[in-house]
Amino acid sequence: MDNMLIDYLRSGKAWVLVGSGPSIEMGYPTWQQLALYAIEAITLAKPGHKLSSLNDAMSRGHYPAVFKEAKTILGGPYLLSYLQKSFKSSGQGKIYELIARWPVPVFLTTNYDDEIQGYLSKLGESYVSYSNSQDHFSYLLPDLKGGIFKLHGDLRSEEGLILDSTQYTEIQNAEKWNYWRTKLTSVFQMNRVVVIGHSLNDPNIIHLLDAAKKGAGVLQPICWIAPDINPSGAKKWC
Repeated sequence: MDNMLIDYLRSGKAWVLVGSGPSIEMGYPTWQQLALYAIEAITLAKPGHKLSSLNDAMSRGHYPAVFKEAKTILGGPYLLSYLQKSFKSSGQGKIYELIARWPVPVFLTTNYDDEIQGYLSKLGESYVSYSNSQDHFSYLLPDLKGGIFKLHGDLRSEEGLILDSTQYTEIQNAEKWNYWRTKLTSVFQMNRVVVIGHSLNDPNIIHLLDAAKKGAGVLQPICWIAPDINPSGAKKWC
């Protein structure tokens, strides 16, 4: 294991950003499976509806586009209700069990589930869950302890949810998300950060990579644990 990563975790001050990897290990739907559930919802609610554009988006791996069209066809509340009903785990997670034991004051996550809080509770640890609203982001200060921040919202509400292609475009560029981008950049500047469960090749986390690149420095770099990385692919984010 990398010495810097060990030093970060031993310090008790490192924040951890958790991606979908640990949740997928538990059997939660992958991005592709969740998009298939969205198409399933359309076939059940709108029999005979043409699926050619949806199938094209699926073949290109453009899952946020699938969610956008499904939302247009079904309406946001119906789509979220169906996805939430389908969003269940089918097993146990060793990764969550391990990271819950790390001495981490703050967890950040792009996941929609509540597994981090669940595993922490099993250990008797009390953490407060926060949304990605501007009010809740104001609590993201260097000395904060016991917080879990849902960076992409969750499937219980459209408020703050990052799921479809429009929402991903907005979080990267829209003025209303300036606070989000600014705060995440400052988080990477102020804190030791360890990232786990995110792929550097995922086009839907470019906004996170941009914030990380802007905020990280030579003296306090980000430790990104990723299995599918090569030196040339990582170099552009250094």
